[in-house]
Amino acid sequence: MVYEVTKGARYKHYKGNYYTIVSMATHTETMDGLVIYKDKDNNIWARPVDMFFGYTNNGVKRFELIEEEME
Repeated sequence: MVYEVTKGARYKHYKGNYYTIVSMATHTETMDGLVIYKDKDNNIWARPVDMFFGYTNNGVKRFELIEEEME
């Protein structure tokens, strides 16, 4: 599946935290796409694209794009 990822876009995690997209990357071994994102403390995280845009085991969307400014 193809996803459109915009640098600087903000997402809300289903547990309530907010994250900003930093970049996209490619895993060197599997060639899978990775979403690189940061939290409010500028900690950097990476997650496979399908997981970032996917759903939890409970059927909840993991990340939702938000339009308003982060708090």
